[in-house]
Amino acid sequence: MKKNFLTAALASSSIFTFANDANIMMVDFLDSIVPVIAITCVMALPAIIVLLCLNFKKSKLKYEILEKSIEKGQQLPESIFEEPKKHVDLLGQGLTFITLGIGLAIIFWALTDIRYASIGLLFFLIGVGRIITWIISRKSNNEIPEKN
Repeated sequence: MKKNFLTAALASSSIFTFANDANIMMVDFLDSIVPVIAITCVMALPAIIVLLCLNFKKSKLKYEILEKSIEKGQQLPESIFEEPKKHVDLLGQGLTFITLGIGLAIIFWALTDIRYASIGLLFFLIGVGRIITWIISRKSNNEIPEKN
């Protein structure tokens, strides 16, 4: 009876110790990441406001030109209403995600623990996926012969 009680007491104390250590590590992680997020948001906010203002002015100018053309009775080309096709730079995005992932992994490993460095691994793998997509799309575009 004493042996079972002692085993149960040791097991429960080790579980509480593990849970306490995990809570302490999570608090340390949050204490280290909150200032980084706060500084990033404060630094990015003016840039976001400037970009939104520039985008608004650009679209406003476009619609003013369209309005003046309609008032003068000019024929508008159909292409003016089509959205331009955006070129996605998968190689550039892939390299950006890879370097971001490596940087995050190093920062989280240095500040907290190796377990949190896996957050950087997520971004790293997204970058690898983008580069693989770029390679596959490049090969598929080259393999299709054009018929005259």
